[in-house]
Amino acid sequence: MKKTMFLLLLVIFLSLIISVIAHQPRIVNSDGTNIIEPEISKAYYSNLDREPHYYYLNSDQEFNVYINVLIPGTELTHKVSAELSRNNEIIYFLDGENHDWEFFYEEFGKDYYLKGPEIGEDFKSTEMLPAGNYVIKVFNSNNEGKYVLAVGDIEKFPLSEILSAAVTVPYLKISFFGKYYLLLVIFLVILMFIGIIYWIKVKRKKIK
Repeated sequence: MKKTMFLLLLVIFLSLIISVIAHQPRIVNSDGTNIIEPEISKAYYSNLDREPHYYYLNSDQEFNVYINVLIPGTELTHKVSAELSRNNEIIYFLDGENHDWEFFYEEFGKDYYLKGPEIGEDFKSTEMLPAGNYVIKVFNSNNEGKYVLAVGDIEKFPLSEILSAAVTVPYLKISFFGKYYLLLVIFLVILMFIGIIYWIKVKRKKIK
């Protein structure tokens, strides 16, 4: 019984790890996010709340640039644009309003997105930018709606990121993709942990 529960928990945990290996997920709840290591693949999930969002990208050396805006889900209820600027000058404009948004199925996380304009091609960087301070502005006409800002194209997953993502991903799948059945899965996992602890205590009492 104990072995079966342990294997089931291991499978659930590994499935969470597998679902995050495409990027390092980040939940952004406020404006003014600093992007560290811009070449490392990250996905910033957020919701415009009547104001544009700004991301600050600082690099002391030349770096490969990749930026993409996406909308989680399968329904294009709104569009999102982005600007990349340096020294208050816009150097790239990702025009979401006039872009032909494409359906995109993310195989690792098994989620659907609508893929918007990108700096790069097919989720890969195609050019380099000089060292300096950059600002990414994410916005639309009403400054409303959920979006994902993908930055960087190098996949890197230290243990700390994997453990963090194992907590972050279930929340994203529930709040951004509406997969509420995961609440039941999480509840069952908690019950199994409680059951294992109770079983161990009973076993120890019998041994005594």
